[in-house]
Amino acid sequence: MKKLIVLLSLSITFSIPAVSFDFGSALSAAASYEDTSISDAKEQEEYVKKNLKEAADKKAALKRSADAKEALERAAGCVKRNTALQYWLDMRHVFKSSDVPKIVRNAQKAYNKCEFESAFSQFSKCSIGRNYPHHCKVYMGMMLLNGIGTKQNTRRAKTLLEETLRVYTPNLPTEQLRLAKRVLSDAKYQFNEELKEQTALKIEKQEADAKRNGYTSYAIMQKDIKKKADTRKKEEKERAVTQARKVSKNNPGFRDLKPAMYRGDYIKNCIGSKCYGIQNISFSPHFKNKNGIKVVSYLTLDMGPIASDGILIDLINEFADPDANIFRKMKTNFDTKYILEYEFSQRDRQLFNEREKSELLVVYSKGQVVLRITRDFSLYIEYRDISEARAFLKRNKPVTAAIDDF
Repeated sequence: MKKLIVLLSLSITFSIPAVSFDFGSALSAAASYEDTSISDAKEQEEYVKKNLKEAADKKAALKRSADAKEALERAAGCVKRNTALQYWLDMRHVFKSSDVPKIVRNAQKAYNKCEFESAFSQFSKCSIGRNYPHHCKVYMGMMLLNGIGTKQNTRRAKTLLEETLRVYTPNLPTEQLRLAKRVLSDAKYQFNEELKEQTALKIEKQEADAKRNGYTSYAIMQKDIKKKADTRKKEEKERAVTQARKVSKNNPGFRDLKPAMYRGDYIKNCIGSKCYGIQNISFSPHFKNKNGIKVVSYLTLDMGPIASDGILIDLINEFADPDANIFRKMKTNFDTKYILEYEFSQRDRQLFNEREKSELLVVYSKGQVVLRITRDFSLYIEYRDISEARAFLKRNKPVTAAIDDF
């Protein structure tokens, strides 16, 4: 009892930041147990010890909290490391050898000092150099994956690490190879997760757009949009075909085969190089795209040879019998049907016979109709649309001197 009285005469107070515990009050409370029939001094002593232990535990917790806060303050500016810090600890031993390039050492120092932008910049330069590019690529992949010193780019990190492992695996030390595979695994996982998230957001946005436009689902909206687009495309094609038929109707040609006509109309009468079942003429169409459809830009008819034994003298002589050869027949016919633009001269014929000229031309209707005699003495008839004819004239129309020029 005397021991208890001595304790009661003391008022002990521990003051800890954020926690204050009054032992005097605790002991007074303990003493009250005696006033309310607590007579066992040993029980009262255990009660006091329990309170003392509780106070000590709180003080220790506060100390640990203060240490953690201080550690965070010391690491200010380096918080971005997070899981990447472990990557660094695992791989930094790679650069301990003396032959490591200066740029790599500088990057390493910058990283240790949390100068991440500088480190990333130097690792980028190193990654395209000849010394240790594989090491630097692993660093870059790790920094890209975690957004350290650069904007986070999971896709680029994944691509970079895949390339590094594919090209440089034999050059990577065992530990760094293991690390590169681990970082790549993390990059793939993170990339897939981001892809899932982006896909989910995209689907959510699509469904919201569909409902906003009065559809019950995005699939139904897409089906309706496709249907409308197909209808519009069909209508545009029909207009283009109608226009092609209208334009081609006024062009010269062989029967219904005319430049600017719709390809679908052309193949109704032709199979391969044969048209209308005609066997002695070979047809060769050239198509171009116009207003979303294919149309004939020019049509060539191979009429076959007009001479034999390499002699071209009387066969194209103006005094020769018009029915004697195919060239004279065609020229006589075209002279009555079309307006002559220009034709080969006597001099041209001489040069052709002497093999100094490769072809002879007779051109009608501003270049839309052409008779062409080639070096092998074959005759070709060519029909062109207006634009092709204009370009043909620009390339082939002869420029000659007038008598007044002399």
